[in-house]
Amino acid sequence: MEARAAPAICDTAAALSAMTGAADGRVLLAVYGAGLSQLSGDKVGSYPVRSAIDPKGFLRDREVNSNKLLRDRDGGLWIGTVEHGLIHVRQGRTDTFTRADGLSGDVVLSLFEDREGNVWVATTGGLDRFRGCPSLPLP
Repeated sequence: MEARAAPAICDTAAALSAMTGAADGRVLLAVYGAGLSQLSGDKVGSYPVRSAIDPKGFLRDREVNSNKLLRDRDGGLWIGTVEHGLIHVRQGRTDTFTRADGLSGDVVLSLFEDREGNVWVATTGGLDRFRGCPSLPLP
C-alpha cells in the first residue's frame, strides 16, 4: 500500500469535520462552512444535495454546512449540519429535519446506526432516533 497526499480541500484541517464512502468509490467530505465535497481519484469537487422543497433545485452550501456524515446500511446518506438540523438523502430524495419539525436541536453533534438499523442523532438539544425510512415517497 502506498500513501500519497490528497489534493488540498480547504484552508485548514479543522474545516474538514467528517468523511464517509460512497458506493461508487468516491469519498464524501463534510467541510465546515463549505457544504459537502467529494473526492474522486485526485479530484475534489462540490457534492450537490437536492432541495427537499424543490427537487429540481439544490441546497446552497450554507444550508448544508455539514459537520457529521453517516452512510446507512440501506445506502442512505445522513448529513448533520451546524444550525440547519439533519439532511437525509436516499434514492434521489432529500428530507430535512429541524427543530421546527421535532428534531431535538439544529446543531448535530453525532450520528450513529445501531445493529437494528436505527439511526441515532445527538444534537445540542437531546437525542433523536429514526427507525426505518423516515419518509415514504408520495405515489
